[in-house]
Formats: sequence, C-alpha cells, structure tokens
Amino acid sequence: MALLNNWLELRSDAFKIVHHGRRPVPARTDSIGPWLDTLGFLTWLGALTNAALVFLFHSSEADAPRVDSSTSEFITEDIASSAESTLKRAILPAALIALSSSHAYLLLRVLVRHILVRAIWRGSEEDLKLIKTEKQIKKEWLQEVGDVKTKGKAIGTGLIGTDGAGEKVGYAGELSPGFWEGEDEGLADIRRVGKML
Repeated sequence: MALLNNWLELRSDAFKIVHHGRRPVPARTDSIGPWLDTLGFLTWLGALTNAALVFLFHSSEADAPRVDSSTSEFITEDIASSAESTLKRAILPAALIALSSSHAYLLLRVLVRHILVRAIWRGSEEDLKLIKTEKQIKKEWLQEVGDVKTKGKAIGTGLIGTDGAGEKVGYAGELSPGFWEGEDEGLADIRRVGKML
C-alpha cells in the first residue's frame, strides 16, 4: 500500500513540476551575497568546536582504564574536588584550545586573502578597469556638484576647481579658499566646550 502511495505521489509531483512549474530566470551576480558571511561564520564556529571536541575526547595514557584498581578515582573523590578537577583538567584547557584555534583560523584567513589579493588581483585587467571606472564616477560626480571643473587640478590638495579665468571657486561658484586651507568652523566650538569642562 505504501509503495503504491509513494509511486502515485512521485508521479503527481513530476506532473506538477513539468506542466505547472516555471523555470526561474537565471541572473548573474558578483557573489552569493549575505550567504558569504554566513558560511564564513559557520567555518569559524566549526574550527572552534572541532578543536574543543578533539581536545576533550583525545586519548592519553592517563585516561586509560586501570585494571588493577578496584575503585575509580571519581568514586573516591568528593563532589567539590571533582568539580574543581573537571574544571582544571577539561573545561579551561578546552576553552583555551578553542580560543587559540579561533585566532589561528582568523589569522590564516587574513593571510590567504592577502596572498590572493597580491598574487591575483592587483594589476589585473579587472583591477585596472575598476580603478578607471571609479575615477570616472568621481569625476562625473564632481562635475555635477556646482559645475566644478577639475581639469589639471589634484583633488584633495585644497583646490576644488577653477572657473574660466583660473580663479579658485567653491561648490556654488563663489570665490573661496580651498577646502583644506580655510578655518575649521567647529574648532572654536570645540575649544569653548573644552574650556568649560
């Protein structure tokens, strides 16, 4: 009876998928988005727990069963010393091992990323194209804001732009000192509040 039910369910599901379902339209993306962070977190958590589990369940000569002893060491100990012994012998070392493996994982991740960026990304055609695109976007944005012309002028040196006569202009076209050359507007307020304290 179960075989017949499963067969009918399988055939009906196949019919629904083939005749009533629609294949999703594929879309190209740069990465897997937020799942990349989730997988990174799961990898870190796995490194942490695996190291703790390996430490907690490792075998050593001290953990081997004693055949010649008639009583166990845990039976003869009182509860307070047993808890303290467990804390010292198992929990604290396991926590230290897990913490050190976590830091080792993060260090290895940073090292691999640094090596891959240096070896593969820097200087590649994609990197140069990205730099060129970013410069073009910045240049277009600066030209949109107050009709600033940046021909021949370095951005970040205090010269915002020039008008047709070669005079320095700000965002609205008025004559003004460069951004980095003027007086800081909030500096007087900061000094005043500092003196009040």
